[in-house]
Amino acid sequence: MESTSFYSSLFSTTSLEYYPENTGSDFRNYLASPISAGYPLEVGLVSLTFFDENNPQAPQVRPPSPPPTLKIRTFLGGIPANGIVSATKKEEIMQIKYSRQPNQLINSFVSKLNEELQAFRSEQFEATLNQIVKGGIITIELRVLKLGDGAIIEISEDLRAILGFEESIFRQGNYMSDKSLDSEDVKSAYSLLNVGATVFMYLWRNQTFDIQLTEPEEYDIEALGQDLVLKLAAEGVSIGFLLGDENQASVRIRTPGAKFKLTTYLNRQLNLEDNFEFERENVEWAVPVETIPEDNPPVSPEIILPDSPAAGQLYILLDIIESQRFGQNVSQVSRIIFRPATINLQH
Repeated sequence: MESTSFYSSLFSTTSLEYYPENTGSDFRNYLASPISAGYPLEVGLVSLTFFDENNPQAPQVRPPSPPPTLKIRTFLGGIPANGIVSATKKEEIMQIKYSRQPNQLINSFVSKLNEELQAFRSEQFEATLNQIVKGGIITIELRVLKLGDGAIIEISEDLRAILGFEESIFRQGNYMSDKSLDSEDVKSAYSLLNVGATVFMYLWRNQTFDIQLTEPEEYDIEALGQDLVLKLAAEGVSIGFLLGDENQASVRIRTPGAKFKLTTYLNRQLNLEDNFEFERENVEWAVPVETIPEDNPPVSPEIILPDSPAAGQLYILLDIIESQRFGQNVSQVSRIIFRPATINLQH
């Protein structure tokens, strides 16, 4: 292994902001960078220089200001409550289904579906499907007579079209279809339902819950997103999170009917509107970019030279220099070889 050598200068008058107890005979320095060569080092004292503090001609080294404290950006601002996520998911209570029979007309289909509804009557649920005839036009009346607290009826998309409704979500009350059974849209929807195909009516309620996000060890949006994915999954809600090119984030909600909302504080950190709620199947937006310097750049000490060098002192300007530690700083300096000292010589 090729041996190398380097010099580090230590001063009794520097690093006082770190070691105020330093004296001329007992002092420590805050090094500009760690000394780590990856192999054993042999350390020796090359020279010991005494400056007369009463001699105004002696060169002085003015210590720089302490390195600035970097303010590291966080997602939660040190407040755990900023990481609370309020979420909602569907909790299925009951499922009613019916399959189309061979040679079955639409009127018979609706009547049989109503019979299925009556089979599920209980203290918490009662609903009827009635065919109302007026002026030779048949429309559907859905009467939801009983529905448990917070419960909702949802019908499948094909059944919605066959019954002539514009909406597929119903709460307690009476609802009339928007289209008659004789309309072309309803006839077309029924013709698309094959024999043996099944339509569904669901009874469900919203279940709300909170999860607590954890501040990542570093400012990492992907880490925050994965924490959100895992904690929602533990509650039965499946989502996907992806951070793409140009800091485009994407959230996909895979669990039907699920939604969630971040705190206003966290929404602002992620470039979202204050009251934004994730309820669409897929949401894409641009997240902020935060660049934090890995380290403070070295600050060179300010060398104050005397106006008139004392006898025996020589200052030389060279263009061949090397890096050398001066206590808590690194400077580009020339290597000096001392000549034998004589009286009145300072170096």
